[in-house]
Amino acid sequence: MTMHQTDKDPRIAVAELALRKLKNNIFSKSKFKIPLSRNQTNELLSNIESQIMVLKFSYMEPVDLASSDITAGIIENVKKLYLVYRERMERDMSDMARANLLWSFRVFSGLPRRFKIKREEPTSGIDIVAVQVRNIAKIGKLYRTRCSAGPADMTIMTNIEGLKAGDTLAAAFLPPAVVGGVVSEAMFLGAERLETEPGAFLDYSIRDTKEADGILVGEFGKRK
Repeated sequence: MTMHQTDKDPRIAVAELALRKLKNNIFSKSKFKIPLSRNQTNELLSNIESQIMVLKFSYMEPVDLASSDITAGIIENVKKLYLVYRERMERDMSDMARANLLWSFRVFSGLPRRFKIKREEPTSGIDIVAVQVRNIAKIGKLYRTRCSAGPADMTIMTNIEGLKAGDTLAAAFLPPAVVGGVVSEAMFLGAERLETEPGAFLDYSIRDTKEADGILVGEFGKRK
């Protein structure tokens, strides 16, 4: 029987990327006080890193990874960070730092669900969600859209023409990137309008994710 190659599992690779972004952005300059010291925060980050390494070399089947105590432990430690930094993100961080932390927290919170997906492409490690356009502004040759996905709001930069408020499209929650001078928090997967509730998770198998997969592979190769 062939063991699952957890050291190559895209869900774990994306979790490693999310941890890197947590480390790089969680100590962004701020005068806002939080109840955790730098040492306590570093201890939580170290615990998460150790737990990810256990998953990476466990060679457990994905369905077992989804329900494992290690995965639950990662989420618990990440939740502690989120609860401490949530108010600071809302008040006191740059757009990019805030977007990176929110993306990382989203990655970790969805690990159990994504481990149940029978798919090995890089985008298996991120969410593909129905998002609804709320408003649109032209910026140069691009459009800045503010979108909602259930209770979550995000900015998505796009070159898709003819978008209107109320349109619902599929979006991949890729790592935040500056596009046209604006922090973009996701990418539309085509211009098809959907009759789907905003916030619903979408079937990966019927989406063209090649471009998104390529972007993630490029992110994996970065050192910072």
